[in-house]
Amino acid sequence: MSIKEQSGAETNALATDKERTFKEQEAVMTKIYKDGFPAYVESLGISVDPREYQDNIYTAGSGILLSEKEFDDMIEEVKRNHNVEELKNSGLCFMCMDERTKAEPGVFTSHEGCGAVGIWVGTPEGAAYCEKNSLDPNDVDAVAKHWSKARAEKLGMKYKHLEVDKPDYHYGRAFYYLVINQFNYKALKGLPPGFTVSRKSFHSRSSRKQQRRS
Repeated sequence: MSIKEQSGAETNALATDKERTFKEQEAVMTKIYKDGFPAYVESLGISVDPREYQDNIYTAGSGILLSEKEFDDMIEEVKRNHNVEELKNSGLCFMCMDERTKAEPGVFTSHEGCGAVGIWVGTPEGAAYCEKNSLDPNDVDAVAKHWSKARAEKLGMKYKHLEVDKPDYHYGRAFYYLVINQFNYKALKGLPPGFTVSRKSFHSRSSRKQQRRS
């Protein structure tokens, strides 16, 4: 098999996998479009008690698209909302809104192929950061690791770079806009995969920025 033929076969396999993933969600999405999300959740018999689910702080790129002040404001808001003075032993997980990652309790995370980081390196702030720290802006994972690890150290938290389950494409069909502290749709069987933003942790302007970037 030639390189061209191999490349074509891989592309076709990826397209097939993506189509299969979306078809698996089609029945769920049809019910939601027809009856609305509240009715769908009620039909599942889910009792959504937010206290049952892990504390995760969801933002684009774990907050990389925020300015320094917006990030600091978010941290203070998180501390107030969760009634903690320090984040080191809080059990909170800072992670991207990406639907393809799994939370790590008490850890500040980044993940492979993060689109938010790809956007950030094209901004003046991101370009300056890469230049200052001798980072290749085309190496998104290296930038994500460097920035997130530095944030974790500043906050006194553990750090981990996460792999994603389908690195070649997104498959989320929903957007979870959280106004409560604790909620993880992945813990509730039957909810569609999607992006998540912890609205309660942001001031209005920062929250709108997170939505635009999603």
